[in-house]
Amino acid sequence: MTEEQVDQTISRLVADIRPVRRIAPPMRRFLLWTAAALAVLGTLIWRLGAMPRLAREFDQAVTGIELVAAFLTGVLALFAAFHLIMPDRSPRWAWLPMPTLAVWLGATLFACVDTGLEYGPAALFQGIGWFCFIFIAVVSLPLGLALLLALRRGAPVAPIRAAMLGGLGVSALAATALHAFHPFDGGIGDTGMHALAVVAIVAAFGALARPTLDRM
Repeated sequence: MTEEQVDQTISRLVADIRPVRRIAPPMRRFLLWTAAALAVLGTLIWRLGAMPRLAREFDQAVTGIELVAAFLTGVLALFAAFHLIMPDRSPRWAWLPMPTLAVWLGATLFACVDTGLEYGPAALFQGIGWFCFIFIAVVSLPLGLALLLALRRGAPVAPIRAAMLGGLGVSALAATALHAFHPFDGGIGDTGMHALAVVAIVAAFGALARPTLDRM
């Protein structure tokens, strides 16, 4: 290739270059997305007249702790996910929601034990919480799709980790909203379906991670 041809090739390449739009900081993107998601959930609860039901959940200390822990788990998991889609961020961000997740699980198990002690072991097996599973899955689905679109703007080194944290975030927020429509009875059926729904959403996000987030 002659020098003139090299110059022509470089000129063509330079002519096709487009300026790269800098991605917004993770904090700003997290705040905007989470505010929008909470606005949607809050409007849904308010329009369906479920705010009083949600407020009554705080009458019992354990349920109130579980509710706050689930909400914080969702928020912190989303915060970590928006950080982990940046290739220069530490993988230790993934540990951010773990303390509140532990509190959420602990409060839920305590509620089960309390139900068994107060009403007898039979009360733990009175029904299967299919409504819980369906509600968490249905609410998580649109939120999750919107979240994956938002997370695609990044370039995570570990897309599966980032996506699973996103799944934990939306499913925890959905589980929080569930309290406005269905009081947690402390039974094995309810608890099992809560856990199964969250695990299913997190696993689904992990499966979708590479086709949606992997740009490395």
